Amino acid sequence: MILVGLLAGSSFAVWAQVGAARHAHSQDMGTAVLKASLPSSLEREKLLAEKFVQVHDIAAFPASCKRGFATLAHTPDFELANPGEPYQATDVIGRGPRLPWRRLLIGGVSSDRCIVFYVIGGFAPYRAAVVLDISKKDPVLVWGGAGGKDPDDLPALISQIAGGAFTQSPGY
Repeated sequence: MILVGLLAGSSFAVWAQVGAARHAHSQDMGTAVLKASLPSSLEREKLLAEKFVQVHDIAAFPASCKRGFATLAHTPDFELANPGEPYQATDVIGRGPRLPWRRLLIGGVSSDRCIVFYVIGGFAPYRAAVVLDISKKDPVLVWGGAGGKDPDDLPALISQIAGGAFTQSPGY
């Protein structure tokens, strides 16, 4: 498992093929430290130069982005709650309508890229972000990472992605 909650069942080889940095543990007073997940230098330049539109509603994501995210999440459909809307934050499933397991925090779309920064879980929430190349028929994951800070807006999120504020998931 690479991005916990998103890439469940994916192999490390698949993750490595998209250019993500391999995770590395180093011991510092008994604490594991994860290596930053940096996009390739070409992808960093592209992210910083690209004109993105911030997405506040999942309906605004293009179909190719939705299809790519659903494939990564191993779900038949694009299942993501809008910011502030209820989502399945725990593994205790109550009565009522079925809720998505993830909630959008910040999204962004350009002519050929889609950024999804989302949360999964409620008691111990896990934040992750993915960048998809949506320029081809089949969307391709070009970068993914876990963690990050709480950016105020899309430019701050892109800056965090380009600056290595996210980590490579440890895969467990």
